[in-house]
Amino acid sequence: MLAIAFLIGCYSYAILLLGLLHLISFYPVLLVTLVFILLSIFAVRIQVNFREYGYVLVLLVILFAVNLVGALGPELAFDSLWYHLTIPKLFIASHSVFFIKDNLFYYSLMPKLVEMLYVPAILLTNEIGAKLIHFSFGLLVCAAVYKLSRIYMTKSESMLCTLVFYSNLVVSWLSITAYSDLGRAFYETLSLIYLLYYHQKKSQKLLINSAFLFGFGIASKILTLGSFLGVILILFNTFKSDKKTVLKTFIAFGTISLAVAMPWFLIAFYHTANPVFPLFTQLGVRDFTLDLINPITILTTLVNTFLFAPDPLSPIYLICLPIILLNLRKTFKKYSPLFIYVCSTYVVWYFFAQSGGTRFLTFILPALTILSYVSIKQTKNVIIQKTVLATIIVIALSTIFYRSFANAKFVPTVLGLESRQEFLMRNLNFSFGDFFDEDEEIKNIVGDDIVLVDGIHNLYYADFNYTLSQWPNSKNASYILVRDGLPKNYKNLQKVYENKKTKVTLFKI
Repeated sequence: MLAIAFLIGCYSYAILLLGLLHLISFYPVLLVTLVFILLSIFAVRIQVNFREYGYVLVLLVILFAVNLVGALGPELAFDSLWYHLTIPKLFIASHSVFFIKDNLFYYSLMPKLVEMLYVPAILLTNEIGAKLIHFSFGLLVCAAVYKLSRIYMTKSESMLCTLVFYSNLVVSWLSITAYSDLGRAFYETLSLIYLLYYHQKKSQKLLINSAFLFGFGIASKILTLGSFLGVILILFNTFKSDKKTVLKTFIAFGTISLAVAMPWFLIAFYHTANPVFPLFTQLGVRDFTLDLINPITILTTLVNTFLFAPDPLSPIYLICLPIILLNLRKTFKKYSPLFIYVCSTYVVWYFFAQSGGTRFLTFILPALTILSYVSIKQTKNVIIQKTVLATIIVIALSTIFYRSFANAKFVPTVLGLESRQEFLMRNLNFSFGDFFDEDEEIKNIVGDDIVLVDGIHNLYYADFNYTLSQWPNSKNASYILVRDGLPKNYKNLQKVYENKKTKVTLFKI
């Protein structure tokens, strides 16, 4: 798994290099992709005795299949249509990686290890190829959860933990999108595994592996920087009172990690003088309020996260929480690195990243799953253990049924019974910022001319030359496409197209 993680990271950076050299086109990308596939074939080793895992494996396979149906359908997720897919598509159109100088695409300067993988996917296939990449990251995280669990428990127990993780509604939902959260979860979980190995064996090679993987995590999502808090606290726990060794080790870890992600920081610094843009700007700051330290707010957020969020975390964690607290001393003594990591990273999420909802907590779920399961083992109470086991099965079945119902809309288009256009016109939310050019009417009207887009948000499905109001070349636009009426500085223009269903109007400038 370590080899495939490094190969994926190197493949992403190879695509980035092509973009910086203005070489993003079919044949260079295809060549790099073929090299990656060949090396991956030699790196991957799968050795599983399927008979060991019984019904747990059956439930996992069914969940994989249900999510695969969703992954094989056209993209509908808001952030994917906004920037996860649109920015790679713009990179392809310009044959390069560049800074998109408009507030709509400020994410173009953030670390994008996963999105760089979407460049060849879109270029060689379409958005479904990108969705399958993120789906595959979900499978890789499952493998990482199993590997992390094996540090503390048996094979069958580890497989059960994998089922608990993948049964989370937020994980199943992310598996059918082209987001980046499962990429971060994969790299950060692997990094934690090698950090725990280092905690046990104190081998420098293990620390270096962990740091490299953490760096790829930062390159996948800049919020991984917040997990440095968990790393340094684990190191304090590892070396107890030896502060000098802790500091020395953390500097080494941080230097390697930041060096891995450094190309993205340098690109951002070159364009904005802020290496972590848009953090520390009005686009990337979460306002602190005293209400965040209110005990009622803290408790309400915790309950909402597990029970009432749009894609809530598995209630099994909330069930296990009292047991963890009742056995706190025993749990901390035996599983202190996991406990430290879960608590510290949750605090960082609570104060700085709640805006992303439960998907921004995906990376914490592998460790939280194991911590919850070992707390049940510690009770030595057979009734409690059997009740929790039954609950795990019920939650897995509930996720299967719920996601089957949610993904049913993809079945006609996956089977070829419904066209991509029919599916998108039926399922995109045009009142909430989605865009689609029905029957390519806009594309046929404008030809090769530039369209100035104003007031339209999710532009992945726009297949004509467009620019935004703040782009330097907007003066070259021959048309303006709007959703909420003409801007004040444009008056008395000729209307050439209107679609009441997609809620857009095209004017000739």
